[in-house]
Amino acid sequence: MSDPLGTIIPAQVDHLQAVRPVSAMQGHELCADIHLALSVAEAVLTSRNQRVADANDAEASDTLLRELRALGVDAVAPQLVAMVALVDTAVDRLADAGAMSEDDAWAEIRKDVIRKHCQSPDTL
Repeated sequence: MSDPLGTIIPAQVDHLQAVRPVSAMQGHELCADIHLALSVAEAVLTSRNQRVADANDAEASDTLLRELRALGVDAVAPQLVAMVALVDTAVDRLADAGAMSEDDAWAEIRKDVIRKHCQSPDTL
């Protein structure tokens, strides 16, 4: 099952939640995981924002969990929920502080995260 944008499937969430030795996470594979985590967060939050009118802060966690279920995710680690919640807050704050749209904030966050955390294996 995928979301309407075709960007998230439960298998991607399962991949992100798989525990692997830190020593096995490097180079292009680590960068691919970072890209995947950002894509999952963006897909969940975009889908939620298209379905739900502005939810108040007290409902934010519930709407996030409902959206994950709607996208076919049956089980999720608290760390993944926390990651999506942090990205949600970062996008909102950057959009507000930079007087930009959420789409522009997403582009800035993606660019900054990739630049900072995705280096070629030769530079590690």
